[in-house]
Amino acid sequence: MVVEIMKETLHTSTRVSTAAQEEAASSDTQKNIGIIESKELGMAHKVWNEGVASFHHENLLNRPVLPQLLGEIESGSIKHLFVI
Repeated sequence: MVVEIMKETLHTSTRVSTAAQEEAASSDTQKNIGIIESKELGMAHKVWNEGVASFHHENLLNRPVLPQLLGEIESGSIKHLFVI
């Protein structure tokens, strides 16, 4: 009988505010940092990418990823969140 132990998951939230920031600290760079962190912790990983979205100009309800992420946290589905 094989027993599979499920790893905890480190959820990484990535976002840049402007296209200019995408060049300096790209979503891919943020994602890779989160993946490295999850491996160092011995965890699985999942990335939540908001893309280019400014808090200053955007209503949070117009951002599809953030409300979904917050809902998963509130429901207890997400226990570990890494935000860069």
